[in-house]
Amino acid sequence: MNNTIQPLSARSLPLDALRGIVMVIMALRHAEIFLTSIITPMELWDGPMPIPKTGWPYWSRCIGHICPTAFFFLLGTGMMLFTQSRKKMGWTNHKILSHFIIRGGMLMLLQFFLENPLWYFDNPSRVYPDHVQVIFYFGVLFSLGAAIIISILLINLKTPALALISLAILSAPHFLLPVPTEHRIEYPVIARILLVAGQTDHTLVRFPIVPWCGITILGIIFGRLLMRNYRRAFAYAGITGIIGILLFVAIRLHGGFGNLRPYTGGDWRLFFFLTKMPPSIAYLTATLGITGIILWILSLFESKFNPQNNLFIIYGKSPLFFYFMHMALLALFGQLFFRHGACLAGMHLVWIAVLTVLYPCCKWYSAFKQKQSPESLWRLL
Repeated sequence: MNNTIQPLSARSLPLDALRGIVMVIMALRHAEIFLTSIITPMELWDGPMPIPKTGWPYWSRCIGHICPTAFFFLLGTGMMLFTQSRKKMGWTNHKILSHFIIRGGMLMLLQFFLENPLWYFDNPSRVYPDHVQVIFYFGVLFSLGAAIIISILLINLKTPALALISLAILSAPHFLLPVPTEHRIEYPVIARILLVAGQTDHTLVRFPIVPWCGITILGIIFGRLLMRNYRRAFAYAGITGIIGILLFVAIRLHGGFGNLRPYTGGDWRLFFFLTKMPPSIAYLTATLGITGIILWILSLFESKFNPQNNLFIIYGKSPLFFYFMHMALLALFGQLFFRHGACLAGMHLVWIAVLTVLYPCCKWYSAFKQKQSPESLWRLL
């Protein structure tokens, strides 16, 4: 492919492949929640420092760090490429804005009317061991929907302005959050939704809107780089990814700014216990760094991908369909066969079985979606 060819009429396969990879990892994490009795500590910014698990539960949690970062980053990149492709079709700015507002609002509603019931279809005490009384759960879909609505209002700003806004947003938790305490404080619900992850009364927020929106804005900037020079953009992703990993190590070793929960020595596992709720700069440099490196590696093999049959690309083309189908299947398995928890071997077998079942389903749905008109609501899924 020529360096200056932009992915306008065809999907960017490295983006789809990365989305599929993180969805497979996410499905493994969800299988652990739905099917086993393993309880892994949440990476909250306050409260007592948790005792990390050993063995596979610890490493699966570390590997899963990349998932939300990649989702929000790819969301912004996809929004930029979608906007450009629809403008070539003759869509007006107002039509594009309306599309994304509807899409974002739909995700926010799906959080409460579809995702949350699936969590509670299983044993709620297994899903929320410390928050059994949760009624209103603000999870990743709500935050993704809000990020869409906020980001589309900013998408026409110049790149330097977007970069400054993103930097300010991603740094906000370090300047605005109070000093962590051993005992969690009940902050106002609106503060929870915007920035302060945690629980107040019957409301639990794990993905506050403001910091995660900053990652989506970074994705928009990367989308512009792709349109300017497709191959070079992936090379930049790899270089900045390596720099990000080096910064992560420096930030954790230094223990100062950039760590909402500094590593103070002792148990080496706590070095990788990164604050995700809300995301610290240490967490962001690590996960964005890994995201950039994987994108660069995938771009090197793009010409060898078979988009019609590649497992990860098939999953990556139908992310929302995959998301709800895998949750429904895992919840069903957990309720019918593993009410008292499965062993790790059994959990992995079910995870593989679910992925196997979803492959033809996602392949069918992707083909179905492509046959719909650009204005079809089916394309929102």
